[in-house]
Amino acid sequence: MIDALWSELFVIILVALIFLGPKDLLILLKTIGKWVNKGQEMIQSLRMSIDYEAYMQDQHDKNKTTKKDDDQ
Repeated sequence: MIDALWSELFVIILVALIFLGPKDLLILLKTIGKWVNKGQEMIQSLRMSIDYEAYMQDQHDKNKTTKKDDDQ
């Protein structure tokens, strides 16, 4: 499966090289790399936010349970 991915990627880059030229292809690849990096940063930030909210909810639930036990 990885072999097919590499061959497809090679064909896409070759076609882009023919249509864009080497100078514009490098600019395009840099731009795509920046987008991918930004997307990964956004996903990481989202994961951290979800983990934080889950942690805070757990703490809230524990405090609620502790108060019920103290009242009884």
